[in-house]
Amino acid sequence: MPNVTTQELIEFFRTTKERAIIPYKNSEMIAAVKQSSFKQDIDSLEQLLNEMTDAYIRVNPDKPRETMIRNVQETFVTLAYLADHDPSFEEWKSIGPIDAYVHECDYERVMNLVKKIFGCQKINLMRDVFQYEDQK
Repeated sequence: MPNVTTQELIEFFRTTKERAIIPYKNSEMIAAVKQSSFKQDIDSLEQLLNEMTDAYIRVNPDKPRETMIRNVQETFVTLAYLADHDPSFEEWKSIGPIDAYVHECDYERVMNLVKKIFGCQKINLMRDVFQYEDQK
């Protein structure tokens, strides 16, 4: 199977009109996101986030818009975390995307681009996406 590109993912989400199983494996989506990060293609990553958001809202009209937006955001930042870290099951359980995003020293290429995208859209990853409250 040929490699899936970010542009193909964008096109899938742009044209999806009804609930459907995403025809790509998580590993393919992660690879596409990682490839865009190697090219520093922040525009394609942002476009992917926007098309995913539109598609989730469009195909789930019976669900709250805010819930769909947060679901997409969580999915997107998780794809970025997986693209950067490729964690084992044990690493996923012990760290996972929330703890990785709390500590900027854990950011790598994709996570940094995603943080920029969310910053430009005035979205606070920890507060708005993960609904994480620092206990300090």
